[in-house]
Amino acid sequence: MRRVFAFISAIFLFLPIGFISCDRVKSSVDGRVVSLMDATTEVNDLGSHIRDIEVVHLAADSVLLGIPKKMLKYPGGFILMFGGEAFGFDDNGQFLHKYGRIGRGPGEYMGLTDICLDNSEKSLLCLTTQNEIMQYSIAGGDFERKIDIDIDGITADAVFPMDGNHLAIYVANPSSNDIGNLSKDFYCVKVIDKKGKVREEMNLRTDFNVSMAFLSPSMQNGKNTYTLSYSISSGPCYLFDSEGMSEICFLDLGQDALPDRFAFTDYDNPWRSIGDVFDKPYYKCPSNVGVFEDFIYCSLFYEHSSVWNFITDGDKGIRWLSVPEQGQPIWPIAADGQYLYYVYSDYERTESSDPLKKYLIYNKGLVLHSADNPAILKVRFML
Repeated sequence: MRRVFAFISAIFLFLPIGFISCDRVKSSVDGRVVSLMDATTEVNDLGSHIRDIEVVHLAADSVLLGIPKKMLKYPGGFILMFGGEAFGFDDNGQFLHKYGRIGRGPGEYMGLTDICLDNSEKSLLCLTTQNEIMQYSIAGGDFERKIDIDIDGITADAVFPMDGNHLAIYVANPSSNDIGNLSKDFYCVKVIDKKGKVREEMNLRTDFNVSMAFLSPSMQNGKNTYTLSYSISSGPCYLFDSEGMSEICFLDLGQDALPDRFAFTDYDNPWRSIGDVFDKPYYKCPSNVGVFEDFIYCSLFYEHSSVWNFITDGDKGIRWLSVPEQGQPIWPIAADGQYLYYVYSDYERTESSDPLKKYLIYNKGLVLHSADNPAILKVRFML
């Protein structure tokens, strides 16, 4: 059944979804069903696949961070979201300023769920846990305006820039009263206007969508575009740019993919099945999609929450395993069309069988100490 769905997806891949996107990095996988298992070979050594790597140490003299959930790159610096707040750094890792703060006053928020840049790349848009969008100037962190999103009973998980008059939000699931009811239509992508009113809805929910507090469903890519990959099993990957949303490709996880609607097997509320979802030997939750001219990158979860990393042009590629028991996986948090950015937070580690960690330790001499902030890795891969 999954193969039939993949075939159907390939036929309709570039029919309009709101708008057709063209202002983005073109990729070798555009319009294709990408069979991640069939197209890749497992490797334990990344030495021949890393063209360039840089380590940016985040200065720890002004602010101490845990593991950032998301990164946004702009000319001259970057922004990290951590602990429900946003922090600005220059390209050398020096802290610049925060964007707003926790509180209830003007320009303050109770916590952040997601962040993106507007199309001008001069303003930061912060999605809050209260379904607000707080806008700040990137240069100085000054508060500019607030948009109250007109949705009730649900919480938005991601925000995306679109054209000058609209934004888009992603909502993983309906309210708790309806989360187990797939017969009731619920659309996961909602286009809103400058006043927060919903003007269009897309992407009918067909399964349970896992909203993970430690992992964003979207990732910034080159030219300030954003990928969205939220399927719990095999599914499409979308990209947002200034012209709207388009489907890039369909990610096929193969015969060992999590079965459709697995989370609904024993319970009406799929959250009660979440332990089995991540423990069972199935591939699931393709995410962190980076789009490059010659290939795409994505990560998948496998049994016991282990993480597989994939790089493929659709015909050939590599994959490698990150095992949680060997410390935190190295999470990818951004891409810019040439480089993939990771956050490295494995302290005092001097050896590892994780291929990327091993390369960093033995080839770059990277060891974090207890007083350090996490490091940002800038990696340029090649097949």
